[in-house]
Amino acid sequence: MNLDRFKNKKIAILGMGIENRALVDFFIKKKVACEITICDAQKEIETELKKQYPTLLFQLGKDYD
Repeated sequence: MNLDRFKNKKIAILGMGIENRALVDFFIKKKVACEITICDAQKEIETELKKQYPTLLFQLGKDYD
């Protein structure tokens, strides 16, 4: 898989379920130089995720999308 196509891109992850968490882990493990924003209705996930993924951006709450 050619990950260079994601370099310097902005990526929105809609919902932080099991599959998308694995996707974020993959991008971080492979050190893909992209900006990742987590979009989810649950505001409370930010505290947990900020500890695990300090470089992520968040769009959370009622109007997340």
